[in-house]
Amino acid sequence: MRSDEVLIVVGAGHAGAAQIDATGLVAAAFDHRDSRTGDRDLHTHVAVANKVQTLDGRWLSIDGRGLFKANVAASETYNTALEQHLNSLGVRFAERPGTDPAKRPIREIVGVDPRLNTRWSTRRAHIETRRGELAIRFQDDHGRPPTPERRCSVVACRGTRHIRADQLLVPMCSDT
Repeated sequence: MRSDEVLIVVGAGHAGAAQIDATGLVAAAFDHRDSRTGDRDLHTHVAVANKVQTLDGRWLSIDGRGLFKANVAASETYNTALEQHLNSLGVRFAERPGTDPAKRPIREIVGVDPRLNTRWSTRRAHIETRRGELAIRFQDDHGRPPTPERRCSVVACRGTRHIRADQLLVPMCSDT
């Protein structure tokens, strides 16, 4: 992500054709230390408000297409900053061996037994199992493999997404 890239645009007028200067952006970051299945998975979610205040005081909706396009770059920036912070604490990282050379390398903490990574990747295993099932069903229904197969991965990811344990509403008081 270049520092001169504009990620947030506020549009006004017919079809939002006029771009307007705004005073800033409101976002909130939420740190999570595990996945939906309880696997160890340090990550942060950032929720971005869809309104910004213009210089004349009006509140208008953002055009989030630029922000959406910058999603991967923002994720890489976050991962790099997190790795640098952990490096300052003595944690070292290296590329995971066997990573597909056509893809972005996956960084892992040096010294962690790969069997632990497998043990703490149950969500990925659930997604891959479901993706395979969906691909077979598609092949049976349509007589050809899904194109692109990534679509099965997206559906499998959403279909295996369970509510996080920390999102369950637990009654604080009971009459019983």
